Amino acid sequence: MKDLHHNVKPVTTLLPVVTSADKDGATVDIQGFNSVEHIIHIGAPGDTFSGSIKFDFYLEESVNGTDWAGVTSEDDILGAFTLAANGHFLTVDADGKCSKVYRIGYRGNKRYSRVTMNKTGTHTTGTPLSMLALKGHPQLAPTDEN
Repeated sequence: MKDLHHNVKPVTTLLPVVTSADKDGATVDIQGFNSVEHIIHIGAPGDTFSGSIKFDFYLEESVNGTDWAGVTSEDDILGAFTLAANGHFLTVDADGKCSKVYRIGYRGNKRYSRVTMNKTGTHTTGTPLSMLALKGHPQLAPTDEN
């Protein structure tokens, strides 16, 4: 049966906000699930993005939800990204990279994960940004509706 609805659990990790500052997505507790898909939605650019005005995104993991380290193993992610030693996976440094949705899957063995964003340069107007996580492969399905 085709049923994605009862086999994922959405978690808002960053409410939509026009931002000109660094942002940490909320902690995602994967207990009871075997994977998580982090989704980043970047709106229309409020500033002109370039090599000196940009957003950098990092995928982090933790065993306790407090002490964070960048995900560095390519085996722990899904998606067309190359990880840097600090978990860096995406740079938005051009207006053409805005108004898009990006996603990266985490299937590592740590209980917690999150996406963080660091800005470079002076972002005067700010750019809309939101983040969501979909927890998947539940150990007990169906997942609840909330």
